[in-house]
Amino acid sequence: MAVLEAVSRRLRETDEMAADLAFLDVPGRLAKKLLDLAASNGVQKSSGVLIDLAVTQEELANMIGVTRESVNRNLSDFKKMGLVTNQGRKIIVKDAARLRQRVQ
Repeated sequence: MAVLEAVSRRLRETDEMAADLAFLDVPGRLAKKLLDLAASNGVQKSSGVLIDLAVTQEELANMIGVTRESVNRNLSDFKKMGLVTNQGRKIIVKDAARLRQRVQ
C-alpha cells in the first residue's frame, strides 16, 4: 500500500509539473515553487515567511525546469518588487498574496 501511495503522489507531482510548464511562465513557476516551499518549510517571522531550507538558485532552477540565470534574474525582480528578500542563503517570502497573484 505504501508503494502505491508513493507512486500516486509522484504521478500527481509530475502531472502538476507538466501543467506548470505548459501554462505558467518562468516568474509564475518560480513564484509557485517559492509559495510551495514556504508552505512546507516555512517559519513565520516578523518580516515574512522564512523558507527554512538552504536552497541554491541551481536547485530552484532544477525544480522548475529553467536555467540558474533565469532564477537569478527573476529572484532579483521579486526582490525589487518587495516580494522576497534573503536572510543569508535562505529566502524570506515577504508578500505571499502578491506572489500568488503572479501565479494566476
